[in-house]
Amino acid sequence: MGVPVVAFPIGGQAELIGVTPSASFLAERVSAKTFIRAVRHVASINPQEALKLREDIALTAKRINSGPTLAYALSDALS
Repeated sequence: MGVPVVAFPIGGQAELIGVTPSASFLAERVSAKTFIRAVRHVASINPQEALKLREDIALTAKRINSGPTLAYALSDALS
């Protein structure tokens, strides 16, 4: 979607987001305080930074989507 993702550092989302430009917006741990801090971090970026981030996220998404799908990777690993 080209927008930063703010999330808690748990589960698969942390691994997925960790390889994208949104990695700097992961909450440090699971708490309301750290989540709010991460949201404020996103809200504090200036318009030029936001446009650059959007471009970087879009490029990362294209790179990830051009690779093999999870289903293909699992099928290949299990065969």
